[in-house]
Amino acid sequence: MHLLWLLLLLMGLASVSPPALSAPNLEMLPQKVQERLKQFKIGEYNAPVFKDGQLTGYAILIYEANRLVSMQTYGLADAPLAVRSGASASDCGGPTVTWVGEDSHNVYYYAEFPDGSWTYYAVNKETGAVTVIASGREAAEIC
Repeated sequence: MHLLWLLLLLMGLASVSPPALSAPNLEMLPQKVQERLKQFKIGEYNAPVFKDGQLTGYAILIYEANRLVSMQTYGLADAPLAVRSGASASDCGGPTVTWVGEDSHNVYYYAEFPDGSWTYYAVNKETGAVTVIASGREAAEIC
């Protein structure tokens, strides 16, 4: 698609902005390929956030190819309904996020998925940038 746009642009028949990429329809892929792709964390996950064992809010985590690239947190009162309901519906697939601590620059979190994969990361207080400190996978649970 983008090669066609580039060719049309060079010929003067296309606008300067490229066409938007659309998400692939996974249902169109063979079942074996769908299962393989599900092993990779890709997309947006809604999650409950806990501090000292108490629910303190909710988060949206954005993953690209198994790597956490962005996080947005909300308190209990200001979380959008879609995030709250998505977090409660994600018991089998979505992460649980635990507040670990903070310093003058970062807030530290630990996200764990039901499949045993986990990420320990920091979110910069000023910029919101996410830094993955460590990640791995434990024995998977059955949902």
